[in-house]
Amino acid sequence: MPKHTIYALIDPRNDVVRYIGMTATPLGHRLYLHLTNERGKRSKKTEWIRELQQADLQPNIQALEENIENAQQAGRRERHWIHHYLDSGAPLTNTRKAKVYQQGPALPTEWVSIADAARHLQVDHANISRLIKLKKIRVKGRWGDERAKLVNLTELRECLAKVARGEVNVDIPSRETSHKPLANRHTRIYTQAPAPDEWAPTTHAANYFGIPATKVSRLAKQGKIQIRNKWGDERVKLVRLEEVKDYLNKAARGEVE
Repeated sequence: MPKHTIYALIDPRNDVVRYIGMTATPLGHRLYLHLTNERGKRSKKTEWIRELQQADLQPNIQALEENIENAQQAGRRERHWIHHYLDSGAPLTNTRKAKVYQQGPALPTEWVSIADAARHLQVDHANISRLIKLKKIRVKGRWGDERAKLVNLTELRECLAKVARGEVNVDIPSRETSHKPLANRHTRIYTQAPAPDEWAPTTHAANYFGIPATKVSRLAKQGKIQIRNKWGDERVKLVRLEEVKDYLNKAARGEVE
């Protein structure tokens, strides 16, 4: 099976990274495909390449990470490098795979209802309500109808991006708060507060985080999380909830396989 490489396309005029990609082919061939197979297509990347070609230039290609075993792992590392360059301020032409909220406001006003914000950013209504409850974003009443709550669309988008990158703590401060994971349709981040009993059966851990029990067992078999027998009943296997949560968050951010 061919190994994968994460690469960057660099503007030769100022040495700024403009594109992050992954390939299982030699970099020279991948660059050739960028220069020839994109003709007639319309995207930020093709417009940038076309601009260079009109000036008798072409992008420089540089390997960022090599010898990655499979496409799934390479995809995670590609997203990692996209996040890395976005955080450093690079004007990347491909941000879709970063899986953060970067849509430009399509609504007529910056302050919108929670329902409109949920539809626009394609997140669960309850997740927005949770951010409000935790005072991560501002909320105000609609003029003439204080019962209708409005949120700042730009502020919400930025907060969700930070949550997806693990930069904002959204742990539940009280047992009275719902344990439903704060997640978007792209990157699921597990934020539940630990249960009173830190060690729990694998089936309980699976239900707690909303994942298959077989996944918890597989993580234990692979040595990704600790596992032990229940005292008095060797057939029941226990795992640490906090450790499972930390591993799932790292996997969601592409930091582990």
